[in-house]
Amino acid sequence: MEPADLSDKPVFALLDKRRLLILRAVWRCPDPLCGCDLTNRLSLSKNLLSYHIKTLREAGYLEETRCGQKKQYRIPDDRREKVQQILTVLEVI
Repeated sequence: MEPADLSDKPVFALLDKRRLLILRAVWRCPDPLCGCDLTNRLSLSKNLLSYHIKTLREAGYLEETRCGQKKQYRIPDDRREKVQQILTVLEVI
């Protein structure tokens, strides 16, 4: 088995505890989560949350939709099982 390439976006996205906490919060919620809800739940500044969400989106772990002026986030259906496995292995659930 070859070691993971840390420049690979899906791998890199998982190397930060805050991104894992964002993934966990979104994974636990059956409906899309608003960015402001994530800011409040995780006590992160909007700028920091935005940076981490961008990283997760680029890696394919989150998708964004707009509801009026608010952005909502969810885990894509084709990634839900993978995210669950990752959170379980890392004991973050």
